[in-house]
Amino acid sequence: MSDVEKLLMSALEQLREDDNIKEFVSTLKTVVNQKGGVTKLAKETNINRQVLYRIFSFRKPLCLDILMMILGAWGLTIGIKHFKCT
Repeated sequence: MSDVEKLLMSALEQLREDDNIKEFVSTLKTVVNQKGGVTKLAKETNINRQVLYRIFSFRKPLCLDILMMILGAWGLTIGIKHFKCT
């Protein structure tokens, strides 16, 4: 498992625990910057660069379809697993 995968899995787990979407988006932005920036991601995903900038500046909510496109550009996806509610 790559460092990016570990970081994103940890961020998703934290999101599940504390429901802080801003923290998850901040982590996602960190990964985007590590992987070449927003312009590169926009080209790889065909998502408008301005839309990505709005998401990463918290002016537009991160939607599941956009998240899936971003993860897909990195060869990743989201899975579903059963967990016990506490």
